[in-house]
Amino acid sequence: DEEAEAAAAAQACAEGVRRKVRCESAAQQLADFFASQQDPSGDPNVAVCAVRLPNGSRCKLRLRQSDPLITLWWLVESEWLKEPSDHPLLPSDFSLSTGFPRKLFRRPESAEVQFQAIGLGGGQHMFMVETQPAVASETEGGYSSREQHTASPA
Repeated sequence: DEEAEAAAAAQACAEGVRRKVRCESAAQQLADFFASQQDPSGDPNVAVCAVRLPNGSRCKLRLRQSDPLITLWWLVESEWLKEPSDHPLLPSDFSLSTGFPRKLFRRPESAEVQFQAIGLGGGQHMFMVETQPAVASETEGGYSSREQHTASPA
């Protein structure tokens, strides 16, 4: 079917455009954030955050407790721009999780939510990109071994 092939090609093209726009926007927001900040290296409360992307690569970011939490999502999206266009687009509702204790964090709704809102202090933290929603479990108080957190402004 030529019509089905044309529809599939149009959908792939539209997804490519959405991917590029979203990732470029995140890269610009991240660049604007860095341009407005001083180097946090001397701050004893700085958190070194590493994020493992779905393809296994990692990216890092230093955050103060008062920095916007959404910066981690901008980092992931801007790094994903560097992936070949045949990689699937990350869903806009992807989450970040920690390994142990396992905590799942949803994207903050605004840049007003600070890193300190998730309760992690200074030091090193490893996050993983989660593209699947958490599954509710009747046996463990409504969540599986994943505890979901929605950060709110401090």
